[in-house]
Amino acid sequence: MFKTYPDNRNLNLYYESSWRGLSLQGNYVPFFSNYLESMFQVIRNAVIVMRRLLVIRFDLHLPNNDYDSESLVSRFTASLKSQLEANYKKRLKENPKAHYSPLAYIWTREEGINNKSHYHFVILLNLDAYATLGTIPLLNTINPQRFNGDNMACRIIKAWASALNINAVDAYTLVHFPQNCTYKVGYLRGELDTKNFEDMFYRLSYLAKAQTKVFGNHVRNFGTSQLLRSIDTGISQTDMTA
Repeated sequence: MFKTYPDNRNLNLYYESSWRGLSLQGNYVPFFSNYLESMFQVIRNAVIVMRRLLVIRFDLHLPNNDYDSESLVSRFTASLKSQLEANYKKRLKENPKAHYSPLAYIWTREEGINNKSHYHFVILLNLDAYATLGTIPLLNTINPQRFNGDNMACRIIKAWASALNINAVDAYTLVHFPQNCTYKVGYLRGELDTKNFEDMFYRLSYLAKAQTKVFGNHVRNFGTSQLLRSIDTGISQTDMTA
């Protein structure tokens, strides 16, 4: 069942508990069908291009509303992509057959208590290049002047620090990795692992819920990377609105 959303007539509300045969978190009905379809296409495309994915779900918080800016997402993804490219060049020197990973992503912006914004983020990486999130560093081990943790959790924290123009210690407290926040999906054993894909999409359907989305303030609430064309070139990633 579809219904036009009154606050943004370009969006359609969706009241069912499945999308394209994939279960949704029914307690968050209604969803935006536009967002569900955009998410599905980005994930489907990433599986086609990369075959095997590491999917990471995390939250990005703001120190205060003064930081709420249209450019935050682009600065975050640019920093993360730069780190991935630097890491690839490093690994390539050690192993000429090192795997490359483009960066695909999905994000949504919501407002919580006291109208404070936060972002729910998902990144999709080549599992052959990055197999895990890595150990999240303890706060008392982080040197704000030289934070060189070389795993994906640390890269995400550093990218958010770069986007906000703050040090890693402050950014650490603003990045939240929920329990069981990673999924390995795609052609894991030669065939498409539909169970993992279904579990992942069910979890990510939360991003498409209509609740806590705010319109009319000229700030975007949802975006994704562009569809990937290939795995072996560093294609520029830019946001696109669903």
